[in-house]
Amino acid sequence: MTDIQIAVTEGWKGMPEAQGYASCKDRKLLAAAIKPIYTALSAEAAQAERDAFEQGAWGR
Repeated sequence: MTDIQIAVTEGWKGMPEAQGYASCKDRKLLAAAIKPIYTALSAEAAQAERDAFEQGAWGR
């Protein structure tokens, strides 16, 4: 076995299509890139951070 993936998504729509893979060398960079989304102070701020993430290198 080379990969192990566990995701708890509470049945969120679109999650199977949205899940991707990050190599071990990229995981710390990816974690830093998504942190502003889940630490945002409001839903609106989180959406703005998600939009910025989507337009950045990781979102492409």
